[in-house]
Amino acid sequence: MDGAGVSGLPLGVEPAGLGSAPALEAEIRLALPDDASPEAILAALAPRLQGPVVTHSCLDHYLDHPGLLLLAQRLALRVRVLPERSWVELKGEGVLRDGVWHRPEWRQEAPENWSRRPGDLAEGPVRRGLSLARLPPETPLSGLCVCQVSRQVVPVALDGGGVAELSLDCGEVRAGGARQAIRELELEWRSGPQEGLTRLAAELTRAHGLVPAPASKFRIGLSLRQEGLGCGTDGLV
Repeated sequence: MDGAGVSGLPLGVEPAGLGSAPALEAEIRLALPDDASPEAILAALAPRLQGPVVTHSCLDHYLDHPGLLLLAQRLALRVRVLPERSWVELKGEGVLRDGVWHRPEWRQEAPENWSRRPGDLAEGPVRRGLSLARLPPETPLSGLCVCQVSRQVVPVALDGGGVAELSLDCGEVRAGGARQAIRELELEWRSGPQEGLTRLAAELTRAHGLVPAPASKFRIGLSLRQEGLGCGTDGLV
């Protein structure tokens, strides 16, 4: 499963600690209309596929201090639970350039049965980031929203010799007792000229009626929560 790059980071690349260069995501998110078939999309992309399609469950918990200290600093903390392991990821504010979202990310493995206290994380880039964000180490973090999907992941060839990771997600976002279904395709850059990413997105848009996703899963969750957070969410995750 690691070979499919399901963690969201380039294979073999670990983010540096806060204060030095993080891993940088570059991705395009497209929403699938009701009549778009994930299987048809994968079949049409067969000449570009660089490996087998891996299907697995993916459960994301978005957390923050009860006082929303991370959101106030335009940071987001996600715990990603996969069948074989879990990661905790700290994401910075995103910037949209030419249809591609760019954002910094720090990641480390989540301990088993984590208490959600920052101080109980092992030493690593996320724990250092939470400390710099002045989160009390002994205060358990609270859940903001949950995203649960079935994910199909496969590396695909880009024009110009590059590679991207394609993910097809079908599931839902839950928060505050409400839920919203999602059907989404993500293209995350791995190597080569990034122009190939936008070309492939345009090809998929024309062939399958896909449209830019109006909001990220995290922003959908915050909207569902509807608690007057007092902070803008543009650019987050």
